[in-house]
Amino acid sequence: MVWIARAGWIGYCVALSAMVAAVAMSNRSPLSFPVLAVAFGGTHFVAGLVIARWRALALALLLIAGAIVVGRETGNWLEGFAVAVATPIAVALIGIGVLAARLLSRRAGTAASSPRWALAPAIIVAFGVFPLALSEFQRHTVVRVGGSRPLLIDESTGRIHGVGIGSRTRAVRATFGAALPPPPNGEIGPRDMDGADFLAGPSWLPNLRDESDIRYEHLFFAASAGQVRYLVVTDRRSRLRSALGPGDSISLARDAYPDLRCEDGDAGVDEPVPFPTCHGKIAPGVWIYIAGDYDRPGAPITAIWFAGFPLGL
Repeated sequence: MVWIARAGWIGYCVALSAMVAAVAMSNRSPLSFPVLAVAFGGTHFVAGLVIARWRALALALLLIAGAIVVGRETGNWLEGFAVAVATPIAVALIGIGVLAARLLSRRAGTAASSPRWALAPAIIVAFGVFPLALSEFQRHTVVRVGGSRPLLIDESTGRIHGVGIGSRTRAVRATFGAALPPPPNGEIGPRDMDGADFLAGPSWLPNLRDESDIRYEHLFFAASAGQVRYLVVTDRRSRLRSALGPGDSISLARDAYPDLRCEDGDAGVDEPVPFPTCHGKIAPGVWIYIAGDYDRPGAPITAIWFAGFPLGL
């Protein structure tokens, strides 16, 4: 039936639009690339199977338009180029689908456009929409860290386990033990932040006079003249007095601290940070900066910063 083949063309356009949207939004959503790969393969194979005409190969050229959209939306033309590079793969998958359709037609006498294939266009759409739907679901999922929470963060003073802003460095070492050696490249933050593509923190930090850093696996204290000026907490055992901490969705911080300025950030080249943040003055003389992670379901908090001076973009 002709309408099934035509519906296949329309279904492919809808599916491709959904996949392009998923890739374009991947900077803000936990997109699963294995899922995207399966969706890509299924969409193109079934499209070839349903349309069952060699002219269906022209559909793959739409990926070039999709590459332009991805490049513009993400600000990263390498991602757009990656989409364009997938064009030959799309051509091959559609071609395999067309061959399969013709083989079925010859052996079983049933064309892919027969009534029994009426749901096939919907299957094309389902393949294409699934990665976008999954990433959006995970993006809006609220997650909390379970288990015990032995490390209390007092946001009214900017201290964890009793030490923090204003504490002497010897008090920090007495509380948490011997520090790790400093990183050879001078990175800021706890050791578990090493090797990240970007610093999950404010874009500006002061040059401290006589700075000395105390570094642990999940804690970092920056001191000046023997006194802590700011600190970073990534330990998933630690909790603010609101019961929030690293590993919990940053959306919970928006609800718990309505006076903070919360922003979505962006990974585009024209924006300052590629992650969601909440920051502002949380107590007299205490500023907080909370960073999240778009790449994981629920955009969990990855780092909490405290300082005796404003922290922000």
